Amino acid sequence: MRSTFSPAPPLNFLCEYQGGSGVGLSIVQTLVMRLGGNADVESTPGAGTTVLVTVLTA
Repeated sequence: MRSTFSPAPPLNFLCEYQGGSGVGLSIVQTLVMRLGGNADVESTPGAGTTVLVTVLTA
């Protein structure tokens, strides 16, 4: 199973390419982890997706 944070081309519900690089969450996770934080994703089909990014500040 592919991770949510793995780069992939974006698809719409008809499986047609919609543009973009598909690396958005992968980049977010890499940057957040370099800052010592965490990125979590919760998704409910038909309801939406929430991305929670946590980074400690000084």
